[in-house]
Amino acid sequence: MLKGFFYGLTCRLLLFTVATVAVTWCVINQLGWWLILSGCIWLYACRLIYLLYRQNARKIAFMFDAIDNSDYAFQYATRGRSLSDKLVSESLNRITRILFQAKAEAVQKENIMS
Repeated sequence: MLKGFFYGLTCRLLLFTVATVAVTWCVINQLGWWLILSGCIWLYACRLIYLLYRQNARKIAFMFDAIDNSDYAFQYATRGRSLSDKLVSESLNRITRILFQAKAEAVQKENIMS
């Protein structure tokens, strides 16, 4: 459970907040070397948040590509590294099931009409 926390958005935002406070404190107190260290940690936290954003954006793009190709056979793993990752994957799987059911119903109605 603790491992999943480190991969989640909460931990990344907490690191970003602490690093922002540290950078601000170093600027106010004119602490050069500590400013460089806390600035590097701040940049690292920004990168972690960006990578999480890209990971979720790639999942959504993959889902839309699959839907465009009428491929509903994919499913995202719900055993993610964090609770938020699991929630995103479950939500995308649910959207896929809803779209698959809607398409199946449309095909069935079309077959009945013909």
